[in-house]
Amino acid sequence: MRCLLITPPLELHGKAQSVFEQFVYLSNRTRSPWVFRNHRFECAIFPKALRQRKKQLFATKTIDRLGLEIKVTNLERTMVDLLDRPDLGGRMGRGLEVP
Repeated sequence: MRCLLITPPLELHGKAQSVFEQFVYLSNRTRSPWVFRNHRFECAIFPKALRQRKKQLFATKTIDRLGLEIKVTNLERTMVDLLDRPDLGGRMGRGLEVP
């Protein structure tokens, strides 16, 4: 089970300041980062609380992206995930870190 996270949903919701070339997706287990067509894909684990309740797809929706159906987190879930793991948000996530 996988779901795109952080940067693509921010772009899709019109909240990103720039176009990202790094995509973070959620999975039940870790996977090595990989590159496809100059885009870097990194894996993050679904939050433990959601895995324990088998609710990994909580607050997600399926969208059509160039003829391919993908699952993305809604804006609220994206923001909560960023607050929980600011390291996954790139430049945007760094702005959420507390010194």
